[in-house]
Amino acid sequence: MKNLTKLTFALIAFTLLFTACSSSDDDTPQPEQVAKEITVEELQNYMIVDEFLSKPEYQNQLGTKPYLFATYITEDNNDGKLYAFSEGWFASVAYNLEEDGAITYDATTGITTLKTKWGYYELTRDANEQIIVKGNHHDPNNPYTYWFTSNYTQLVKTDGTVYENSTYKAVENLTGFYRFSIDFWRYKQDAVPNDGDLTWSYYLNHRNVWTGQDGGTEQLYNVFIAIPKGNGWKGNHKDKDILLVNTGKTMTIGDVVLCEKM
Repeated sequence: MKNLTKLTFALIAFTLLFTACSSSDDDTPQPEQVAKEITVEELQNYMIVDEFLSKPEYQNQLGTKPYLFATYITEDNNDGKLYAFSEGWFASVAYNLEEDGAITYDATTGITTLKTKWGYYELTRDANEQIIVKGNHHDPNNPYTYWFTSNYTQLVKTDGTVYENSTYKAVENLTGFYRFSIDFWRYKQDAVPNDGDLTWSYYLNHRNVWTGQDGGTEQLYNVFIAIPKGNGWKGNHKDKDILLVNTGKTMTIGDVVLCEKM
């Protein structure tokens, strides 16, 4: 009987030890999965919209309103090479992506780095494999952006549609209507512009980014950034195709006008 009791205790002790070891093995943290590389082909389906504010020491000169830049990858019609273009109402600059280190991938962190004329963006994938912006780093000595700091950055998924031949209604920071034809546009405050009103020219830099000067007394420069439904802006208006309008002249600026497609 004593031997049977000892055997029983031995089996219990072994079972507890085995269970503890198994539990310990199951609780061992698994290495975090590293995001796979983001390809140039994937990035061509996105653009990055940056909202900048002037640094405090330049606000007397530049004001406190935001400046918008949109960065996208596309092939240049002149040489057939891929560039990262960054567009604002007062600047359009390109970075040749065939240069060394223009796009790099760190397999230890899962970060894909995209260089631009302003600096570089860090991109990765979230738990659902969706591409996200991890960080942006702008060259403080860049002649275009040294007086700015980045206030907000949003990655926008494009859909290949060109949103010209459309009418947009201003819903934030302005009232009125913007209407676009193939080559011309017009803003009117009190009514949708008709065909005869469309006399101000604009340039379709990219299917989602356009620039044009108004034909009114102010002669203001504009950048138009078309954001497809599903993206929204700053978490809002995701159920609409929207248009961001950023306007200025000689380094003075107006509010970002947010419009919804009619």
